[in-house]
Amino acid sequence: LNADFLRQKIEAVHVRSSSKDRGIIVIDGLRTGLLNGEAANVENDSASMSRILRPIRNLARETGWVILVLHH
Repeated sequence: LNADFLRQKIEAVHVRSSSKDRGIIVIDGLRTGLLNGEAANVENDSASMSRILRPIRNLARETGWVILVLHH
């Protein structure tokens, strides 16, 4: 799961609804949704998490969609 995948899903919603409405995407949870491989061990490292979440944050700004990442 990454920003490109989420962008494709947002674009598919726009095509299907013939609208540019905004919505919400919920990623539950952080570890299984965004962290995999080596990245799975960086959830307590602020710099690494910023790098991982930056594309998601930028996508939210560009599209106006809310992207909620749960971590529990």
